[in-house]
This record gives sequence, structure tokens and C-alpha cells, in this order.
Amino acid sequence: MRNRPDPLRVTSAQISRAMRWPIGTAVTVTKDDGATVDTVTRSAPWKLGDTWVILCDGISGGYALARVVERAEVF
Repeated sequence: MRNRPDPLRVTSAQISRAMRWPIGTAVTVTKDDGATVDTVTRSAPWKLGDTWVILCDGISGGYALARVVERAEVF
């Protein structure tokens, strides 16, 4: 039986990039139901058990870094 890929797994490059995001970085979060939310970061990422998480404005608790992507601000 094949191992399924872990949807919450992030690469070291993703972690490194997110570590450089200052608080207030514009991001898009994909929620459990597939809906997306445009928000901003409230923390640096940290490891919670086996999952890297980050705080985002308007979302309670840490959210899986694998579901958070930086978005370009358009002025």
C-alpha cells in the first residue's frame, strides 16, 4: 500500500520563506472547507507537534503553514 502524501507537510524552502515574512504580511489562507481568506500574519511560524503553523488576523489559533501563501499587494 502506498503512503499518501501529507497535505500539511511543508518544504524547508517554504518554512525559510515564511520565517522572513514580517508581521502584517498579506497572505491567503485556504481553510478546511476549501474557502480562501485574505488576511495578514500576526506571528512568525512555529512548529506545533509535526505541523508548522502561523497566526493570521481573523483566524483563531495557529493555522497550518502549508495552507498559507503570501499574496502580492496591488496598489
